[in-house]
Amino acid sequence: MKWIVLPLRRYAQFSGRSRRTEFWAFFLANLVLWIVVIALFVGSIMRLQSSGLSEQQMIPAVIGSGIWIGLFGLVYLALILPWMALFVRRLHDIDFSGHWIWIMIGPWLTAVVLTMGAGAAAVSGKMNAIILVSGAANVLNLVSLLGWLILMILALLTGTRGPNRFGDDPRGMVSAEVFA
Repeated sequence: MKWIVLPLRRYAQFSGRSRRTEFWAFFLANLVLWIVVIALFVGSIMRLQSSGLSEQQMIPAVIGSGIWIGLFGLVYLALILPWMALFVRRLHDIDFSGHWIWIMIGPWLTAVVLTMGAGAAAVSGKMNAIILVSGAANVLNLVSLLGWLILMILALLTGTRGPNRFGDDPRGMVSAEVFA
């Protein structure tokens, strides 16, 4: 449990190093969280479909299902910064610059901007622009996914033994004050 909480205690700390244990414990805890939230949302939608309610009766239930999506979004936003900081510290542990995180974030942010551009093109009725911008955003999302996979593979690597240019070896730093 302490390894799951540690990235939250180091919320926006981009300096220093993080062990594989910290990274993967936080990853697994987040994975379980996302599975639970998605299962609750899908379960509520499936219940609605099999309920036999009229469309008018479903409106409150659909709004209730939307609450799960809202919670998902809020949790996602709250965890972006700790995830980025943890990724950077994990990269530091293997003696890589934290700038490597941009192989994942750069294409994703560009895709988000392009998607907003597609929305603006949709409002103006420019169908060719929508198709072009949406296609480019999809390609950038795939590039971002590839960057994420590269970072996940790097996160599997053993950290450098002893101090490196980013700080002391975190294997020797586990103390009561970190978890106090």
